[in-house]
Amino acid sequence: MASASDRLGDVALVEHRLRVPLRVRVRNGTVRSFSMFFDTGAASLTVSLESLPEAWTDHLQEGPEGALSIVASDWVESLAIGDRALPGSTLLWAVPGAGIFAGRPFEGVAGASALGEGVVTLEYSHPAIWLSPSDGSDGGLDAVPAAFHPDSRFPRVMAEIGGVSYPMLFDSGASVSMISEAVADEWMRRHPAWPRASGSAGHADMGSADAEALVRPPSVRIGPVTVDAPLFVTRPRGRFEEGLSRYTSEPVVGALAGNVLRHGLWRLDYATGRLYARPAPGPASDPGCGIGIRAAYAGGGWHVKGVLATNDSTTIAALRPEDLLLSVNGTPVSGLKHHEVTELLSAPEGRPFHFEVRRGGATISTEGRAARYI
Repeated sequence: MASASDRLGDVALVEHRLRVPLRVRVRNGTVRSFSMFFDTGAASLTVSLESLPEAWTDHLQEGPEGALSIVASDWVESLAIGDRALPGSTLLWAVPGAGIFAGRPFEGVAGASALGEGVVTLEYSHPAIWLSPSDGSDGGLDAVPAAFHPDSRFPRVMAEIGGVSYPMLFDSGASVSMISEAVADEWMRRHPAWPRASGSAGHADMGSADAEALVRPPSVRIGPVTVDAPLFVTRPRGRFEEGLSRYTSEPVVGALAGNVLRHGLWRLDYATGRLYARPAPGPASDPGCGIGIRAAYAGGGWHVKGVLATNDSTTIAALRPEDLLLSVNGTPVSGLKHHEVTELLSAPEGRPFHFEVRRGGATISTEGRAARYI
């Protein structure tokens, strides 16, 4: 295990993701802190353009093909993740964030592979991240079959599901694990009893429409870590096989996200290209419980974006897509951020809910009860 001095400060667990502060000091003496999620499936430090102070926008340089902007290196005086200073050569990228970070508790992405060639250790049970030099050791953990892409440094791991090993991206930047529709369809042919329903959950910003289905296999095993009944969200065919696989050492068919990764302690050695792990203490299961709706911010308010299948569909029978949420259990949702709304809608199975929504000019009150997704 890394020493206490290698531990980053101010790490929190939000929506199954590890949140860290990025502190940026610029030449005029201004210091700005950005709320970032730590992403092993990203290769850069990227913040939303909307979060930049106005004075900084005069110091943006166009990135490759105009897709991204770079905050000019002669304007940035220093960068630090938590309390760890980053090398002066580290670039800070900016991207329009309206479709990525709007209303969420994050302003950017801290790509793990942008932080050097050392060791990154992730702990979810007591949220912590360690950055330490590589000594080639396993840190007292068990080896996990993995490979790191030589350029992107994205980690590819093997996950055993239903007696079959599947190549997956190790993706701490997503909250709910994902699987290609092609594999999910195969699961349903081979295991028709596995719970599956239409709907989506979690955040997986991969530049496409919402996922089409939720699937819950009995378990997933990654080396020494086994998680019971993990929730997977399907992604369109080819999204992984033809898209993301360009950035992994070999093709992948899905991604293991925070709802699975939070049940382990993970040591990623970027210098040696090795991954080590051990199970986290406590039960290793993914309850995936909530009221069964998904909210999205649009037109100045929070709307019901989708109604998810749960084990008790009657709890949400009176809610409809595009209903405007007014309050949840007496708490007005106007002005709340995405993670605050998510917290309102997440609860242990059986907890009662009271909603006020606006539909077609009328205000409607309805009751609900939290249930497990599929």
